[in-house]
Amino acid sequence: MGKPVPNKKKRGVSLHSREARRATSPSIDVDKSLKEIEPPRPDPILPSVLAARHNAGVQKRSTRKAVTSAKAKRKHARNVELAEAISAKVDTRVQKSIKKDRAVKGRAKAWEVVNQSLGKRKPGAAVNAFAALGGGGDSGEDDDDSEEVVEEKEEEKAEDSEDAMDDIE
Repeated sequence: MGKPVPNKKKRGVSLHSREARRATSPSIDVDKSLKEIEPPRPDPILPSVLAARHNAGVQKRSTRKAVTSAKAKRKHARNVELAEAISAKVDTRVQKSIKKDRAVKGRAKAWEVVNQSLGKRKPGAAVNAFAALGGGGDSGEDDDDSEEVVEEKEEEKAEDSEDAMDDIE
């Protein structure tokens, strides 16, 4: 079964209905005593209210430092010690890494230095790595002249690279 519907006659008048508004509207017979009453006067404004306030405007709230407990102080001190130990470890690791980097850079040579070391070889040494192997590529001709030319060219390149390095420095 559905809900029972209340009787409209027993309910009374709704507050926002037209009937309620008409009942409360002022009638033509307004009390004459209301015309004799003066409206209330505003309070006089004091000049101190109109004065400029020096602390007016937006201000940052001042925060009070909370008093730390003894337990919190101990915890903070322990954390500071741990942080110092970790930073010491990191510093030693960085120093080791820098040393390793210097060693790697020391082993790595510039091409000019490698070429100079090749130019300082013995006169009988092969210029080409494959030429040192020997093999069946000989046509029976003597390559002494060509080796001398190659060595002279290498010496010229080494001198040029030394001049270039001097210019850079």
